[in-house]
Amino acid sequence: MTIGDMDPHTGGPPQVVAGSAAALARRGHRVSVFTRETPSVSRAFDEQFDGLSVELLRFPVDAPAALARSSAMKQAFATQCGSIDVLHAHGIWEGHLAQLAQVMRAAGKPVVVSSHGMLDSWSMRQSAWKKQLVLALGGTGTMLSKADAVVFGTEEESNEGRKVVPNARHVIVPNGIDSATIARITDSLDPSALLARLPVVATWRRTILYFSRIHPKKGLDLLVDAFALHKDRLDGVGLLVVGIPQDADYLAAIERTIAQNDLSGHIAITTDLTGPDAKIAFAVADVFALPSHQEGFSMAIVEAMAAGKPLLITDKCHMAEVADWQAGVVVPDTAPGIAQGLEQVIGLDDDALALMGRNGRKVAVDCYDWAMIAARLETLYLQAAQK
Repeated sequence: MTIGDMDPHTGGPPQVVAGSAAALARRGHRVSVFTRETPSVSRAFDEQFDGLSVELLRFPVDAPAALARSSAMKQAFATQCGSIDVLHAHGIWEGHLAQLAQVMRAAGKPVVVSSHGMLDSWSMRQSAWKKQLVLALGGTGTMLSKADAVVFGTEEESNEGRKVVPNARHVIVPNGIDSATIARITDSLDPSALLARLPVVATWRRTILYFSRIHPKKGLDLLVDAFALHKDRLDGVGLLVVGIPQDADYLAAIERTIAQNDLSGHIAITTDLTGPDAKIAFAVADVFALPSHQEGFSMAIVEAMAAGKPLLITDKCHMAEVADWQAGVVVPDTAPGIAQGLEQVIGLDDDALALMGRNGRKVAVDCYDWAMIAARLETLYLQAAQK
């Protein structure tokens, strides 16, 4: 496998790589993960691989760093290529992904690429000219067009991706989770440390949890605007934001909105809870909210379902199971849409919310546990290797 980096602060893909690598190793495979040694490198996943045949290999990045290429990684990969059956590239834009794919193709071996939501219309509009340049000249276009399979998390994501890679073989494989571990951890959490840090949370009768990156794509501003729209009807209702800040101007704008609408008693933000410690937020949450403008396949949503939390999400999250299994509320990605959904979930009684949470946990166990997702990946790899 190869990925831009294994820093959990960068979002879901590192979790996907770690989870799939561990699950495949448990099925008897040897997995090597080639990634960059970035300034914010984390060893968060090393312990997860203890006792498993998973090797995490980190390499320095060549200058200019913006191209994300690594001659050292390419050389090491070329040396080991003879013993590698399939390369699974997680991501699109980092230069070293295309480098390793080129080596693999030259050896006549299969390449599988997971897009992780990076090829849909919303994402392609961001820095559009740079992405078109990379597709045309950076080797990325060749990596995609010649891939044995391009993996998408949902049919909707695949349909969006066809605008960029119309002729590639599209395969739908959702991301997985360790549903039993998530349920065990979140059911046993003690919220006292979080409440001591953010005492206002203890005053709320209903806590809406936003647990994701603080980035314009994730739509936190819509959720804050919805609270502003409903300010007069929010007695005892609060929003807890546990986020990884990735856009300082965006976060500052959200904080201004909170101040201008006198919402400090209803919204608490913390950006210094990370890794496993951040899961403590689930202990105080009544509803999990993700108001995204775009999601390929949201690990956060599936983890929230495994934690037994009812959901408030947008239709751009492309998670039809939430409505189909009555695990939450799905609304448009607009402030009025979020406000309507907010009014709906805070009006539910404890029994109705608990039923939604149980339904969501069943979705997580039945559809997204790593045990079954790893089996689907194994089948995909075997098919690619036998072509």
